[in-house]
Amino acid sequence: MNEDDEKNGTEMDDAAEDLSDDLEIEGTRRYRADILLHAPRTQHRDAASVHQEIGEDAAEELDIARRRMQDVKRDQRMSSRLEKLKREKFKLEKFKARALAKPGVRDEYDNLAEEFELLDEILKARAEAGLTQAELAERIGTTQSAIARMETAIGKHSPTIATLRRYAAALGYRVQVRFVKDKRARNGARRGR
Repeated sequence: MNEDDEKNGTEMDDAAEDLSDDLEIEGTRRYRADILLHAPRTQHRDAASVHQEIGEDAAEELDIARRRMQDVKRDQRMSSRLEKLKREKFKLEKFKARALAKPGVRDEYDNLAEEFELLDEILKARAEAGLTQAELAERIGTTQSAIARMETAIGKHSPTIATLRRYAAALGYRVQVRFVKDKRARNGARRGR
């Protein structure tokens, strides 16, 4: 230690002793001054490194707070979207119930049930495989638009058995066609559209 350091250290000790004489915290005499006098001395660090360390800690805490705020906002958006979907679903269900109450609509809806069942099977199989339309198209050797057309326009565009087989095989399935007795049809009566 050089002479200036000793002089500064002595001045600090004197100031701490003066402070200890004046301080009394909740009946504990010389509390803070004792800490200053008797605590182990650490090496002096320059102010820039202390500020940098504090700044890094603050930046990390700020980053954590920002991420938490983003999570909260995302949760709020998801909750809002879910509520909106519930309201829309309720409106759709009410509309469907009113429409199906009409005899002509009910008959046509029933006639389309088989096509919608096929469409549901196709869509479920692709969803379970976790493939996009483009990925499935690549496996089959066709275009994404052809897959989209098949998945949305079954009533307008009926795929061949061969196309359904390629679609199913690309997803790890096989096609099974069965005839099921129609309880609604009269003997020999043809069900038309």
